[in-house]
Amino acid sequence: MILPVLCAGSILASCDFLAFDESTGKTHDEVYSTFENQKSVVADVYSYLPQDFGVMDNALREAATDNAVYVWNTSSVYKIYDNKWAATNTVDDVWGNMYKGIRAANSFLENYDEELLRRLSLNENYKEEMEKYRMYPYEVRALRAFYYFELAKRYGDVPLVRRTLDVDEVNTLTRTPFMEIIDFIDAECSEVARELPVDQHDFFEETGRVTKGMALALRSRALLYAASPLHNPSGDKELWRKAAVAAHDVIAMNVYSMPKIDDDPLYNRDGANTVLSSPQLIFERRNGDSNSFEKNNLPIGFEGAQSGNTPTQNLVDAYE
Repeated sequence: MILPVLCAGSILASCDFLAFDESTGKTHDEVYSTFENQKSVVADVYSYLPQDFGVMDNALREAATDNAVYVWNTSSVYKIYDNKWAATNTVDDVWGNMYKGIRAANSFLENYDEELLRRLSLNENYKEEMEKYRMYPYEVRALRAFYYFELAKRYGDVPLVRRTLDVDEVNTLTRTPFMEIIDFIDAECSEVARELPVDQHDFFEETGRVTKGMALALRSRALLYAASPLHNPSGDKELWRKAAVAAHDVIAMNVYSMPKIDDDPLYNRDGANTVLSSPQLIFERRNGDSNSFEKNNLPIGFEGAQSGNTPTQNLVDAYE
């Protein structure tokens, strides 16, 4: 079973859903008092994980280099082509999406209440479902930390919001220093890593979920950014030491490695779920079956193809 990384719009369609969700007629207690609804709420938090291929309005990041061009000028990559890219006119703008994910995470954490599920205690699978439910807060906290890292690495100082806010409160937010955001990520990941399993596949029989390795790797990456010259102009060695220790914590798990290509399932021609057993993978976003990537990029002439990302002669000339 694959975790459905889909927005649970039927549950969370309204900003005021804590009072009443008019799209489905579910009250607050109805939303938070069944295991299935809880799974959907957590799936919604997962749904804000960033994509990889085609993140710039279907353009690959490679299209921002000399190796490829995206043919449709509706893509934000044209801000680079037209020399219009700037701090106030960004290409890979994730601000709104990340804060939606943070709000979804904060909402779940505020409304997490095991008592609402006690009425299901006679269900045959109650114990198993409660074990999963008790794991959700740690997953959600790790995802929230991930979203803050996505923000901080792009924008530096960003508002640190740990609860849901109304419109008036949002309009009074101020930016939190970058280092405080990193400290928050460090603390959150350190705490949840102690509770998360090394392999969620055994726990949930699902892939694509947050694990101990994900939390520790996120912490390592955040501390590395904090130690870099951009944020550490004085060259404070203590910041580098913390980053090194955090990286060693991931290595010491002895779970991840980079085998030879011929031995790595990641490059298996059969694809599908075979690649998920690769020891390179720490955390990945799982999507449903789709041919949208092929449609966006195959040459015009194939059914539905749009010839989006195309190689340049510069890339062709790099090969014999």
